[in-house]
Amino acid sequence: MSPSDRTSSSTKCIDTQTKHKEVIMTLNKRSDTTYSLPHPQHNKSSMRIFFININGLYSSTTKLQDVFVTARGINAEIIGMAETNTDWKKHHLQNRYTTALRQLSNNYKQFEAWKSANNQFTTSSIKTKTDSQRGGTVQSKQDERINRKYDNGIAWNKLLITELQAAAFTTWKFRNKDIYGHSKEEEEAIHLQKLKTTVRREYERRLTYPTRIQWRYFTRTVSDRVNDTAQMLQAWYINLKTAIAANEERPIVAIGTG
Repeated sequence: MSPSDRTSSSTKCIDTQTKHKEVIMTLNKRSDTTYSLPHPQHNKSSMRIFFININGLYSSTTKLQDVFVTARGINAEIIGMAETNTDWKKHHLQNRYTTALRQLSNNYKQFEAWKSANNQFTTSSIKTKTDSQRGGTVQSKQDERINRKYDNGIAWNKLLITELQAAAFTTWKFRNKDIYGHSKEEEEAIHLQKLKTTVRREYERRLTYPTRIQWRYFTRTVSDRVNDTAQMLQAWYINLKTAIAANEERPIVAIGTG
């Protein structure tokens, strides 16, 4: 490679790095850009949750307000923030958050619903000398369906278990109907078809049964037998199994043997 080619290659590399830095700087300035599909229309039958890694709640004087403005834009009823970097064990910090939220709801009508919000704080049990501490979360709920006195962690767990159990039962019931029929007529037809299959299977193994049972229960052809009603097929199958069980308990011994 000639010196001129190496110089040209180095220039192109520098230009690429410069453009890359420009793009990164541009994206960093767009901290409020949302990359997602359009939010579906909100309704009372659903609950919307807004979650953010806040990376220090009090690192900016407007960060808390910005979070609630964003959450208000999507009609969120629950707001969750992680990495608050706040020692929530100190009550004055919890009061600071509650007071800021109350002032926000008093000064702006669109945040009026958050006036009676239920706030929950979590942080490390390690003691600190300052108000700052790594980690920490805060959750605020304003949904009118949430009763702050009764809807605690235990109540939410009970509700979750109940809903999961109901969903599992609904799924099982629907699957059960797929197997046994969604109507009385369909259920009877499926039951009759299963009985016919069972009868055909018994006819296929009839030669393995004692001669007495063959002459008593298999005198008709299988094509003729399966034309019977479900009740008759059920009774025939029960009688057959009873006879087989009785023969196994007291087998018939041919004369002149044994």
